[in-house]
Amino acid sequence: MPDGKPFRLDFIPVVGITHEQAMARVALAHERYPLAQRGEHKHPVAVVGGGPSLLDRLEELRGWPGDIWAINRTADWLQERGIDCTLLMIDPADIPSKSPKALLASACHPNAFEGKEVRIFDCGEHNEDGVIGGTTTAGRAPMLALKLGYPGVALFGCDSSFETFDHVDRHETYPDVLMIRANGKDFKTYPELQMQADCLARVVRELPMYAQNKSGGLLEAMVADPDWEVVAVSDNLKHALIENNGDTGIYDQPYVAQG
Repeated sequence: MPDGKPFRLDFIPVVGITHEQAMARVALAHERYPLAQRGEHKHPVAVVGGGPSLLDRLEELRGWPGDIWAINRTADWLQERGIDCTLLMIDPADIPSKSPKALLASACHPNAFEGKEVRIFDCGEHNEDGVIGGTTTAGRAPMLALKLGYPGVALFGCDSSFETFDHVDRHETYPDVLMIRANGKDFKTYPELQMQADCLARVVRELPMYAQNKSGGLLEAMVADPDWEVVAVSDNLKHALIENNGDTGIYDQPYVAQG
């Protein structure tokens, strides 16, 4: 911790489509699909990502008394195991899903809407009254739940880190990997997952009566430790750091794992 402050990396998220393409999708979605409406809900909504800790929470989800929103491919994975859920997505990419019902951001890929019972919502960058939050679907979920009248949100499988696999149904290998030290343990993650965990951890810490974390991994550690820091990066990320900031000597020492 130089100068007593934890060392961190700031990432700038990039959307895979232009603003003009997004607004065209938004307009088309509003022509074809109903806007999700605020309702009366007795129970918190479960927001389910595909992190490894989800494997330990399936029985709890089977008995969940309220609605379940499952992010991207996790919806199909849960349904294949007999757990009823609604597909939740803000991603503009073409992500296949067989889910019969969906809650989709209006800028999602047109293929995401096909063959489903769909309700839509706008993200804040496309509508001033839209849902704000983090850069991922999980990051927007707490504010979406609040907007739709849920008394709380519970986060399952939003670990935002991995050891042998990053999702219960697959492992995605990316060159940009970093190691984050939080609550006395090191966690391997990707830049987008670092941003997701940071966003959700802040929500859980600042709104404990509304947001409950039932995830493990990096998110659990960040909730406990707001002074987390980046302690190692992959060669690909180090080259990017040198290219953008010059060779500052950061991460020249051998990495020593903790936890």
